Parts: sequence; structure tokens; C-alpha cells
Amino acid sequence: MGREAAGVRGVKLSDEQRVNALIVAAEGFILTASQNGFGKLTPLDEFPKHGRGGQGVIALQITDRNGHMVGAQLVSMKMRSC
Repeated sequence: MGREAAGVRGVKLSDEQRVNALIVAAEGFILTASQNGFGKLTPLDEFPKHGRGGQGVIALQITDRNGHMVGAQLVSMKMRSC
């Protein structure tokens, strides 16, 4: 069986990890929300770029206080003058 028939590994995950995939722009922020109502706004440049077969990035710590991550969204914050 050749490489094209078997496929290639995209991401290595443990049984407890989940994937939330986003189409990412050149700039902006990732807004993550937790089960217990906490949110985190992280600049895109804080997320490193990985090649194929990486283990991803932890965007939000899962704790009893936070709960599980329920969503992530790419956001743009543009300053407006009044």
C-alpha cells in the first residue's frame, strides 16, 4: 500500500483532547469560552505554527474552575474614533 492509499497523520491527540479548527487570518485574536462562563482573548501571534504531525496548542486550561472549552472564534478588534 502506497502513501497515497494510507493517508498521513495530521495531529496526535490523547483520548481526552478535542480539536477545534478555525480558518485563521493574518491578524486578530482567538476568543475562547469555557463551560463555566470564562473567556480568554489571545493574540494570534502567541500561537506557534506547527508542521504535520504536531500535538497542537493548549488555548485554554481545563480546570474545575473553568470547566471544559465550549467554543473558539477568530475575532478582529478594530479601533474606531468617535
